[in-house]
Amino acid sequence: MKHGMIVYLRNVSQDENAGGGIDTFIQNVRTLDVNAVCLATSQEQILQCWWSLIREGMHRISYVSAAYDSAGNSLHSFSSPSELMGCT
Repeated sequence: MKHGMIVYLRNVSQDENAGGGIDTFIQNVRTLDVNAVCLATSQEQILQCWWSLIREGMHRISYVSAAYDSAGNSLHSFSSPSELMGCT
């Protein structure tokens, strides 16, 4: 069963606590055995990613929100991956 993931990249405000960095994110992706990742930068793009992954034959789709810190050249995850869809 193919597994896709939507990564919603969003802006970081000074008050927000980001979770683990890029290493944690990569570990989560490997643990979930993800076949395809789609990046979204807006809520509209999340829906576009959803349909794109379905068209590519993904039977499971997970979602995670993250932020890219260009100053530190790092990716910070704000949530653990959540399964949005699972088909058999």
